[in-house]
Amino acid sequence: GADFTLAALEDGAVMGWGASWEGSLGAGLAETTTNRPIRIRAYDSDTRLVEVRNTILVAAGDLHSLALTADGHVMSWGGNWYGELGFGVVRTTGGVLPGLRSSAGAVPFEDEGPATKIAAGGNRSFAIRAIPE
Repeated sequence: GADFTLAALEDGAVMGWGASWEGSLGAGLAETTTNRPIRIRAYDSDTRLVEVRNTILVAAGDLHSLALTADGHVMSWGGNWYGELGFGVVRTTGGVLPGLRSSAGAVPFEDEGPATKIAAGGNRSFAIRAIPE
């Protein structure tokens, strides 16, 4: 990321360190910095604060983060100025949209199939999905 780093661990957890502007290091860590790796936490679908798990790949944009899970889901959290979180919502003015600063969610691919790779850069996010044979 612009001022932070992410790492996917062998146990599926995600660690991060650096500046957490816009919640790029997960829930509860907006507008702060850490020089030690911390486990990334996010809100699940029941709004419980949990560690991000089952991760096989991570990617970081300027102010947002992505995680690809072993079952092909893409999780996203952090800044959403241009829709980079993939929820179909774009921040159109300054300030924070409720729930997007430090929450994570599965990006809806509908019936497009599971993702196999992810990438992020600046204010953009990318996912490559598996193509059925």
